[in-house]
Amino acid sequence: MPASCDVSVNGDECTVKVVGEIIDGDVEVVVDELCQALDGAGCRRLVVDLGRALVLEPAALTALARIQEHALSQDITMRCVHVQPWLRRTLEAANLSTLLGR
Repeated sequence: MPASCDVSVNGDECTVKVVGEIIDGDVEVVVDELCQALDGAGCRRLVVDLGRALVLEPAALTALARIQEHALSQDITMRCVHVQPWLRRTLEAANLSTLLGR
């Protein structure tokens, strides 16, 4: 299942729901959606919902790190929610635990 994103905005919070397999060819689709959410009017918080992400290849982890840097440069907080256990372990191993919502 190719990756797709559903973006919603509620006040100053932008939520991007990621669905499917984020493999090399789909990484840029996800990056584009997340960057559009960041550039949306009044976005101060970016929430990335990974509850329906089936696969994240290494390129997707690199993309999440790039997006986090971009968000921080604009004083926007970013966190990932509904992170499945396998993905939580992967993010922690990749030193991206700051993305994990608490």
